[in-house]
Amino acid sequence: MSRVGSEELFLLCVLLIALGTAAAASLAGLSAPIGAFLAGMAIGESDFRHQVEAELRSLRDVLLGLFFITIGMQVNPSVLIEHPLAVFAWLLVFTLGKAAITMLVGRMMGWSREISLRVAIVLAHGGEFGLLLLSTATLSGLIDRQIGQPALLALIISMALAPVLIRNKTHLLQMLPSWVLRPGEATRAEPPPTLKDHVVICGYGRVGRLVVLAADAANLPYLCIENNGRRFAEAKDAGYCVLFGDASRPEILRAASIERARLAVVTFDRRPHVGGLLASIRQQNPAAAILVSADDARGTEELAKAGATAVFQEDLAAGLALADQTLLLAGFTQDEAADVIRRLRAELNPKLEAVVGI
Repeated sequence: MSRVGSEELFLLCVLLIALGTAAAASLAGLSAPIGAFLAGMAIGESDFRHQVEAELRSLRDVLLGLFFITIGMQVNPSVLIEHPLAVFAWLLVFTLGKAAITMLVGRMMGWSREISLRVAIVLAHGGEFGLLLLSTATLSGLIDRQIGQPALLALIISMALAPVLIRNKTHLLQMLPSWVLRPGEATRAEPPPTLKDHVVICGYGRVGRLVVLAADAANLPYLCIENNGRRFAEAKDAGYCVLFGDASRPEILRAASIERARLAVVTFDRRPHVGGLLASIRQQNPAAAILVSADDARGTEELAKAGATAVFQEDLAAGLALADQTLLLAGFTQDEAADVIRRLRAELNPKLEAVVGI
């Protein structure tokens, strides 16, 4: 479907995978939501996860709201008054118990004690899947309502506490006794992001692959964005740093850490998409330089006004590069040939002399 380039077909295929897995799980005697959850986990680990997230964002928000409304209708708030100790006990199980297990797993994986504690605090709360399991087990009678209701309410309270825990995790670590952290493992600021001061290359086509090749050969940090399945697989097989997705989507740009990039290079020439792409880049990173490759001079001035630092016309760049080599082989020096090319470029497009490259 990614080879066809149809966003609608891509969305339908994703929905078909989720619904088909849910139906297969139901036929196998399992819960349909669990089947859909497994499909989501599989897609979430694939190379298409960022594009899927961008396409399903509107549906996700609606369905997530519907999910919480459905779960909320099953909760009896009076349980908090009738059985406060049971709710508090379950809250401790879900927060402290899950945090302890998470920290243990982190230590087994070789993480430092501080990192394990940070991850434990961030994950020390319940999740949507836990709500689904508890509510389904309570409704089906697998868990007595006297047990299920306090546990369900405690799980919801733990989710409500999650933003507070995540936002204040550094302060919580500083409140711990000194013996909890090993000497030399004092709390410190968040580790720097992996991608910083890099180049975001939009498109791995006939122009984009050359830019990627040059960046890779120069050991310049970069990330290429490509939404064509064949070209994406080609770039990935070649060992290049590539992300699947439509670069014109703000969510995909955020996944590429555009806000921390030093430069963006747009190598495809789809004018309506490029205009929106330039606006998204400028909104998320006003300081980044943006280079745009255009097939010809049509709309070049509009691209410059939209935020392009430089616009490289492919026909002009190829022709002037050939002319430069012609002058060099004809006996001109490099300086003489460069002077002729600069004057010729200014004559061909005087309005855009400052923003048009060769």
